[in-house]
Formats: sequence, C-alpha cells, structure tokens
Amino acid sequence: MEDIRTRLIDILADVTGINGDVMRGTDGAALAASWTAGLATILGNFSALRIGYLDQLDFALQEAIAALQTDLDTPNQYKADVSALALEATSTTIKNKTDTIQTAARAGATHDVTTANDKAETQVVEINLAYIFDLAFTFDLDALEAAGEGGIVTVRFYTKPDGANYADQPLHELEYVVGVDPVYPAFGATVHDICKVTIQCSADVTVTQTIAYEYVTDKVGS
Repeated sequence: MEDIRTRLIDILADVTGINGDVMRGTDGAALAASWTAGLATILGNFSALRIGYLDQLDFALQEAIAALQTDLDTPNQYKADVSALALEATSTTIKNKTDTIQTAARAGATHDVTTANDKAETQVVEINLAYIFDLAFTFDLDALEAAGEGGIVTVRFYTKPDGANYADQPLHELEYVVGVDPVYPAFGATVHDICKVTIQCSADVTVTQTIAYEYVTDKVGS
C-alpha cells in the first residue's frame, strides 16, 4: 500500500510539472487541472491511518487464505469416524445368519399301510427342526377310500414336553371312518423342536395301500 502511495505522489509531481503551453486548447488545460485536483484528493484520502486499515485488511485476508490452505492440506479432519461400524466380516456373518432363517416350508411323502402293520400304531414321520415352529399337517387317504379298507383310521400326534421323551398320550388324536367321513384327518400345532405322527387302522387291508401326507412348517422362535 505504501508503494501505491509513493507512485501516486510521483504521478502528481509529473502532472504538476507539465508545461501549460504545450496543451492544445483550454480543454487540455482544464483536463490537466482536473487530474491534478483529483490526484491531490486521492493522496489526501490515502492518509497513514487509512493505509493502516488497508494493511490490516490485507493481513486478515492473508491469514484467512493461510487458514483455508491448512484446512485443504488436512482433509482427514472432515472424514467420518467409521471405526465403530461393523466390519465386512461381521456383516457377512450377520448375512449368513439371516440367510438361514426359514419362513414357511412345505414337505410331504407317502406311507405304506401293509398287511403287516395295518392294525398296529405305526410312525408315519418324525419332524425335527431344532427350533419352535407352527405345523399344519394333512393326510390323503384316497387309496384306503378307493379300496374300502382300513375301517377306522386313527391319526395321532406326539411331542416331547420334556425335550427328551415322547409323551405317552398324544397331543392330538383324530379318527377317520373309511367310506363314511367326508373330510380327511388334518391338524395344526405349535411345536418345540421335534414331533411325530402315527397312523393305525382298525381293520385289515388285503394289499399294501400307499397313502400320502403333507405338512407345512413356519419358524416362530429359537
């Protein structure tokens, strides 16, 4: 700023020393006088106090630019701290766990009612899922119905209340009279881990009769 003031003083000295005779017309002389007065006003305005203010402004600006450069040189300060977030390995473990969560699942097969086991209580299926689940179970006794054999068909459903042994008495017991009842046996239950279904006929069959069954499970707890 002091350099600017010095240069303005030099310019004023040059203008003041211009020979008026060289001017062309009164317009040139008036212009020179106007420049002389204007520069004098400018120099008057550039007092030491005002120049000090400008110096302070320039100093503050330089400080701001330096601070900005410092910020730009240290970008890590603006990065989020993600050290507490789950690592990829943890996320993968969680995904693997959730992928094994089952919803509703259907299964089914067939069971042979033979001349040897027809009148004995015989296990049809054991379901062991190692968690709590809702169960819906249905039978298809078309083979017995078509043959008109089996008499009273009894379906029993057992669980392990103590977690180790099947109860002596079934949780559900359903009877179907071949040739009489219009609806095949079906039942639902909530099971902890394991259960089994059995079947027993009151009358003989003359040949093996293959019956079908189906069940749906839906996990509801661990």
